[in-house]
Amino acid sequence: KTLEGWLIFPIHVVRCNGLWALKLQSYSDGSVGRTGGWKIESGPAHRDKAHFLRDGWWKTKLDGVIMNKIRRNDRGFTLTELMIAISIIGLIAVLSIPNYSRFMMGWRLNGETQHLATTLRTARSTAVMKNVDVVFTFDPDANTYSWFEDTNKNGNCDNGEYESTEYELCENVEITAHTLSTNILTFGSKGNTRESGSITLRNTLNNVKSVRIFGGTGNVTVD
Repeated sequence: KTLEGWLIFPIHVVRCNGLWALKLQSYSDGSVGRTGGWKIESGPAHRDKAHFLRDGWWKTKLDGVIMNKIRRNDRGFTLTELMIAISIIGLIAVLSIPNYSRFMMGWRLNGETQHLATTLRTARSTAVMKNVDVVFTFDPDANTYSWFEDTNKNGNCDNGEYESTEYELCENVEITAHTLSTNILTFGSKGNTRESGSITLRNTLNNVKSVRIFGGTGNVTVD
């Protein structure tokens, strides 16, 4: 209930022995404002209810009740609670680290596979746009790959022929196998290749992903 704008804990304004008085819900220990028995608080009582409500005593009493309630609720964490919270956070961190490591290794493998496929597609599109042969080479031992424009079609990167930057796979990812006859793949001026095959990458968790090249069309896909 609310009396004259004051937020009041469970109370009743009652009439006892012909006098109006304030009845507050109380604890067995005498504190006010929680579930417990009812008692008639001492203080000025009046035969007239309106006079009683205008009296300042009940406001003073309720002000004390409200402040006690605030003091009971307005407290920080104990050292024990803080240590428990820190322990839980530490346990969660310990359990999540292996999952995070596996996620990162899988993410790197996917990223390196997509980069390899993109490089092959770039080499193929360059051959078509410039109407030249483009040679893609890779080194399984060094885990590197690159491509160059073979304008004179001799299979070598000569002076004046454009060569891309050599790319090296990131740590924990390697070229583990391939089904091409050699580590050299040539895209013709129409984007075609002479053979089909795939290049397989593997991470330290033995997860593998492959990039497949289709002979004839030279299309590149990721398996």
